[in-house]
Amino acid sequence: SPANAITPGAWQHIAGVFNGSTIKLYIDGVLVGTTNTPGYSLSASSEAVHIGNSGYGEQFNGSIDEVRIWNSILSVDDILRRKNCELQGNEAGLYAYYKFNQGVPSGANTTVTSLTNSSVIAGLNGTLTNMALTGATSNWLAGSAVATGSTIPTAPSASAQSFCIGYTVA
Repeated sequence: SPANAITPGAWQHIAGVFNGSTIKLYIDGVLVGTTNTPGYSLSASSEAVHIGNSGYGEQFNGSIDEVRIWNSILSVDDILRRKNCELQGNEAGLYAYYKFNQGVPSGANTTVTSLTNSSVIAGLNGTLTNMALTGATSNWLAGSAVATGSTIPTAPSASAQSFCIGYTVA
């Protein structure tokens, strides 16, 4: 398979970096794609962020472990240093941080209907929709390459936007 392919059933780290004119996509810290986006802006908005759904009916078929949204550019070194570790939540440039850790893996979680933002930015918790929250699918999951309690130091970054997602494709 190509070097930039997603491997079904394997945990992989995906990071996208946007510097105002170019989007770069990394899989497990390796650059796999670049596209120029002249004139495109990720301006402040009150629009909802959809995780696992495009907002247009396209749904992700897999498991998502963590989502990190930054308002700064991450370097390749930043991506590699952070991809397998939980963050402190107070890292410079970290805007929103969803660990997906609130529920009991594969347990009865029907009362756990929100996704906690673990960054220092208040008011960015998510609302879970279309999740059964019971059983082995459509629920909280156990196990990933992100080590709970394993943290790394923070390095300063320039201004722009980045996101990181750890996930497994079904």
